[in-house]
Amino acid sequence: MANKNFQLIVAGGGITGSALLYTLSRYTNLQSIALLEKHDGLGQANTSGLRNSQTLHFGDIETNYNLEKAKKVKIGASMVAKYLDRLPSNNGIFLHSNSMILAIGENEIKTLKERFEQFKEAYPDLKRIEADEIAKIEPQIMQGRDPQIPVLALYSTTGYTVNYQKLAESFVQNTDKNKTEIFFNTKIKSIKKSGDNYIVTTDQDTFTAPVVVVALGTHSLLFAKHLGYGLEYAVLPVIGDYYTSDHRLLNGKVYTMQNEKLPFAAVHGDPNIFDTAETRFGPTALSLPILERGSLKTLPDFFRSAGFDWNAFMTIVKIHSDPDILKFIIENFIFTLPFIGRSAFVKNIAKIIPTIKKSDLQSKKGLGGIRPQLVNKKERRLLLGAAEILGDKIIFNVTPSPGATACLQNALGMTKKIEEFFGGQIQFDETSFKRDFID
Repeated sequence: MANKNFQLIVAGGGITGSALLYTLSRYTNLQSIALLEKHDGLGQANTSGLRNSQTLHFGDIETNYNLEKAKKVKIGASMVAKYLDRLPSNNGIFLHSNSMILAIGENEIKTLKERFEQFKEAYPDLKRIEADEIAKIEPQIMQGRDPQIPVLALYSTTGYTVNYQKLAESFVQNTDKNKTEIFFNTKIKSIKKSGDNYIVTTDQDTFTAPVVVVALGTHSLLFAKHLGYGLEYAVLPVIGDYYTSDHRLLNGKVYTMQNEKLPFAAVHGDPNIFDTAETRFGPTALSLPILERGSLKTLPDFFRSAGFDWNAFMTIVKIHSDPDILKFIIENFIFTLPFIGRSAFVKNIAKIIPTIKKSDLQSKKGLGGIRPQLVNKKERRLLLGAAEILGDKIIFNVTPSPGATACLQNALGMTKKIEEFFGGQIQFDETSFKRDFID
């Protein structure tokens, strides 16, 4: 087994790791960067288009974001949009799409009207539309709907649907090849500190570097805890599944109003970048003790990363004792049951398409991924959004939704920390990065 030395190692070839590799190679003077990926290609886990909703989140139609959070999300989304729009060829990486947030009934409409007044300055392209305009844009939403129940929507024509796996591939294709080396089919077994270096042992070779970034999704916390970091956290893996139609039911993305107590997306309909004749609906959400979709082998890793103790147990009890969360968990468990699950889910989707039938939807094997939702065991609460654990010249990144949207934004933040790790020995051309993606 050979020993390979680098200035920096990126563990994980998903959208986060690939965006960081791109940023480091193009905007710093690092000369040797390794990316380690256990699969035979990039973005094959949660970054895969089969594993997520393919949405570039701008924060305009996601009602679980307050204005401050939405503005931050918009910056990250705009960075990715600038990258996409500069590509010489689309090659199926993205498509422009309409997006809508739908409010039904007086209470939801009141909330949405208030939101529009708060958000319209930050989102000048966002329009408030009534039932007649909704019917023109999305006919299925209004067909068969009870005319006595009012509806309202906020609508944007500036959305994007993204194949994040292809985006990850694009990032790596556009790295400075003289500075980077990619190692596929390379599974990390351990990360240990030895003097001024980290030793990353894999099933292929041993890699050494003074700085490491671990961007392994649900597995990041496990490696952090092996080095004594993030002991206050546990990971709650949430599996999100999608149903798909065999014909096009919506012309764009349609979201429903979010319960602010839940960090999980409310049900929505999305175009499918692989087949625009389909519409995908979801996600359902079910927490299971595995770190990788369809892999029972990761069951022991879940318990090791959770660090199950009294605080972990009480945290789970507290989270599940909230009536809204408990109701959500029970509903989504029912959605997974054979025979009755799809029927129950159709009733949920009827909020978007009143005339939808069970026969309009089908489940597809492998459609849906795992969201690594972190909980703080000491504070006994769910953590909303992405989490980052800093160690001694090492970063552990855990990126639930909208982690793909924030890939370049996160890369910017991590690169600035990496520059600090090297204590002035490397330079980050932040001015050029911001000129390309922010200014």
